[in-house]
Amino acid sequence: MADTIYKYLMDDGRFKNFIRILDGADDLKTSLNVNGKVAFTVFAPTDDAFVNEKLIPGTLEKWFTDGDILLDIARFHMIYNEHPSEELKELAKDNKPINAADNNPLTFTSKNGDLLVGNEKKQVKISQPDVKASNGIIHVINDLMTV
Repeated sequence: MADTIYKYLMDDGRFKNFIRILDGADDLKTSLNVNGKVAFTVFAPTDDAFVNEKLIPGTLEKWFTDGDILLDIARFHMIYNEHPSEELKELAKDNKPINAADNNPLTFTSKNGDLLVGNEKKQVKISQPDVKASNGIIHVINDLMTV
């Protein structure tokens, strides 16, 4: 059986900052670390995403001390239920958004063979789609999505 979403992200080594965000959002961390009836789709930013974002010095440290911010970031990077990339491509084709766990709409776009996720402010490339976990699907992204 595949690892849970949380365990996969922990063991992979590319998601240290996102794991810190999930660790600060206790309820979500617990949900992503159990095999239950609820499945998730997580758009997991690699550590490179935090570098690519060119954050103001001290931003990450501030985030890590504010549980509300961590919860907001985590929720915007996940959707309830499993949504494989083929389904997301259909949503892109039909121009249909789907709500993230924070109820903000996420939109999908196909561009030059790449699948992008985000909103009207920013779209980011899914660099590694469809990583299967025991409690859902992980789509790896190399940029942060912004609300």
